Amino acid sequence: MLFKVRVNHDVERDYIKRKINDRLDILRPIYEVIVLKSSCPLPQIIRLFTSWYNTVMKRAKVNNWLSTKVEPQESEKHGRGVFAVSDIQKDEVIAVFGGHVMTREERNRLPENVGCLALGIDDDLFIGPMTLEETDDADWFNHSCYPNAGLWGQIMLVAMSEINKGEEVTFDYCMSCSQKGQERILFTCDCKSPNCRKKITNQDWKRPDLQKKYKGYFSPFVQRNIDNLK
Repeated sequence: MLFKVRVNHDVERDYIKRKINDRLDILRPIYEVIVLKSSCPLPQIIRLFTSWYNTVMKRAKVNNWLSTKVEPQESEKHGRGVFAVSDIQKDEVIAVFGGHVMTREERNRLPENVGCLALGIDDDLFIGPMTLEETDDADWFNHSCYPNAGLWGQIMLVAMSEINKGEEVTFDYCMSCSQKGQERILFTCDCKSPNCRKKITNQDWKRPDLQKKYKGYFSPFVQRNIDNLK
């Protein structure tokens, strides 16, 4: 359906130009092709602009960063995981997680195979993909009860020790989980490490042995909650 409206095309083009310059640099090609052509009718501009924008955004990924020293591979323990393809030094940055910031309620509304990929960054906030199409290689770090990586800050994954080429890179999910409600099991673990906890709960961050083991590698909000226990 076409709407016949009286429009100041110069004002409309200036508005679109400001929006592109402010936030949507990815749309500059469509702006150059369509908007600068004064003979192009406004309804056509809007249709083409919207179609192109939607096509680009459906292909877009969230902005995780992954070191070139790791890559996803088949995991004997977990089916899929991230492995070192070069030796990694202690405290070397392995990944920086990005994505949509969402509340716990918003995370819980996502499909289970997507919501489980979100990383806790505060008591009620998470960061991660909101669709399977937005996932990438950095979303597949597995849990281990004997990890070789930990968190620096809210979104940075670093090596807790030297990691040799061929090793799977893992971290303990309790480093970014400190729920304060009733204890419940999050998932069962079969990481096959000698100290495997078997049942991973939302209260593991309260365990003194884990607090000592992972000191300096908890997400800041988890460490804050640990400090408040004392």
